Amino acid sequence: MYHFLTAGFRNERPEGRLPLIGLSPGQTDDGSLSLRRFYMDAVKKAGGLPVLLPFLSDASEAVPFADRLDGLLLTGGPDPHPSLFGEETRTGCGFVSPVRDQTELSLLHAFFRVQKPVFGICRGAQIINVCFGGTLWQDLPSDLPSDCPESRICHSQPYSPDLPAHRISILPGSLLHRIVGKETLSVNSCHHQAVRVPGSCLTICARASDKVAEAVEHREHPFLLGVQWHPERLGRDEGEVLFEAFCRACRQNL
Repeated sequence: MYHFLTAGFRNERPEGRLPLIGLSPGQTDDGSLSLRRFYMDAVKKAGGLPVLLPFLSDASEAVPFADRLDGLLLTGGPDPHPSLFGEETRTGCGFVSPVRDQTELSLLHAFFRVQKPVFGICRGAQIINVCFGGTLWQDLPSDLPSDCPESRICHSQPYSPDLPAHRISILPGSLLHRIVGKETLSVNSCHHQAVRVPGSCLTICARASDKVAEAVEHREHPFLLGVQWHPERLGRDEGEVLFEAFCRACRQNL
């Protein structure tokens, strides 16, 4: 069973309960909330209880969620608006959702304030970077330097995201490295934007062979990690281990 949580949720913490993890929602054309089941399934399999969050109309509404939930998962979705990182919209920038931008930024600030775990996937990694003052490549195919000495990687793979598309190199000693126990990993790739300049206190902890950032983490937070790939669509080594580490961190707040 999946749950929808409102700000009036009673803060009951029975012994042995699963950690409550809030998931940021997507939005359909008619304004309805939406979310691919893979995110919820991955959280549930890793030992968490997924909670679909609403859109927020004011930043103060994020505070009760940060108080009552044990962790925040920022899911994939449309592009963050370029104005969030001080740029005008360039050719190649995709669909944006201002209400989602403001909801996720408000939630991030609230969860960061109480030092609870945050895990960002694809767009989620980009929102984390923007939140801490970083910038993004608005469209990798048109923004990357044409004289890049490395062979170009296809960051928007033409086949199922259930399959890996390219390898990444992981920074030794980073949180990501401690979780996966490897310095290289095969990942899928379904994005056209990525971290350009990392935000304050963020470290780029993984890159593709063309040097595009594949993961960022906060240097002063116990678990604030964003990955550019979609681990919810991959197997044990590439995906499940990340959700298990995230849920373990969330369980510490019980």
